[in-house]
Amino acid sequence: MRFNGPNLLAKEILARRTDLQELAVALLSDAAEKRRHGGHYLVDKFHLRGEDILAPLRDRLRKLDQKETTELYYICSTLRAMGPAALSAVPDLEAAARRVKDSDYYTHKYAVESIAAVKGRS
Repeated sequence: MRFNGPNLLAKEILARRTDLQELAVALLSDAAEKRRHGGHYLVDKFHLRGEDILAPLRDRLRKLDQKETTELYYICSTLRAMGPAALSAVPDLEAAARRVKDSDYYTHKYAVESIAAVKGRS
């Protein structure tokens, strides 16, 4: 095995797992924000899709308040990467975008752009 740095090594090792989808769902559902970020990484790097992936993302979108803009940004990035496969999350993303509209201009803008990207309009 060659060593190209910790990130590439981790990606190579993860790529061998047969339960990446289940692992991503578990991480995205975790109470700890750091573990949820690990779930976002898996979805992004391994192009994971499906309603089982969207369910914890939609749940988090429903629970986010106007101060949790960092997590909203991560979720937006994940949904954008999923593209049209994330259409069922758009209503929850729209509601979260409305909640941050007055508190964080840039996150709101990114959320609106993410909605358009998921819908295929950007």
